[in-house]
Amino acid sequence: MGSAFARGAAGVSDGATVVNFPGVVATVQQVVEAIEKAVPAAAGRIDWADVPLPFPAEFEATGLEGILGPLPKTTLVDGVTATIDRFQRL
Repeated sequence: MGSAFARGAAGVSDGATVVNFPGVVATVQQVVEAIEKAVPAAAGRIDWADVPLPFPAEFEATGLEGILGPLPKTTLVDGVTATIDRFQRL
């Protein structure tokens, strides 16, 4: 995300463009499983209601790459693991 932000900020554009940031569509259960994989001690300690959130299941996210070019892809597990690792080092 930081790289995409920097690339966007460095670009010259007339006006403003609104785009979605590409990412992984995942259920809350998949996010919890990724957290538990990154932090085994968290297994069974995260509780959630299996209720759909009021967001679209999927969205168009090619606009940003059309402006900036290809962006790196990160799996859900890799992204969650990297985020947890970064917070643990704070």
